[in-house]
Amino acid sequence: MLWTPSTANGTSGSMVDLGVLSGATSQSLGQAINALGQVAGYSAGSSGSRAFLWTPAVPNGSTGVMLDLGDLPGGDATGIAWGINSAGWVVGDSSGSNNAFNSRAFLWTPATGMIDLNTLLDQAYPGWTLGFARGINDAGQITGDAIYDPDGPGPISGYPRGFLLTLTEPIQYPSIPEPGAMAIVALVAAMLFRRRGMV
Repeated sequence: MLWTPSTANGTSGSMVDLGVLSGATSQSLGQAINALGQVAGYSAGSSGSRAFLWTPAVPNGSTGVMLDLGDLPGGDATGIAWGINSAGWVVGDSSGSNNAFNSRAFLWTPATGMIDLNTLLDQAYPGWTLGFARGINDAGQITGDAIYDPDGPGPISGYPRGFLLTLTEPIQYPSIPEPGAMAIVALVAAMLFRRRGMV
């Protein structure tokens, strides 16, 4: 469900059903929302859950399209989206064999699709397995839950740890020209067109 207040920060509003993914049951849960009104969550089915991204037809609109984000290679159609940022980048986890202990944290972007965050780890810090990505901010920093096993499959057991993963390349947001800049561009284009016509 998506609830939208009648006025900004109001206490009354309207609720709309976001629907479910194809092949799912009647259950879907929204876990996070960004400033554009995009919702990330999961839709449950008989074979497990599927992570989704719901995008409104217009920013903060009440109608839109739900997209199945897929799953990681080796997965079994099970995944949950937990967080989203202003660029529409989604984080969550994808499990194998419906087993939460086999979960791997993922990042989904419109350009790359779903990628395993473990493949992005700096190899100077071995022993980490990122299982659940819970949130992402507009700087591309990702938080979540991990297992740290300093000696790998050795005698020391791994133990849970929270993680903060900082992407080394910044997120490139689309730039929107100011109205004044657009007017200047249009004026220059018109002047060039006239000058070419006069030559």
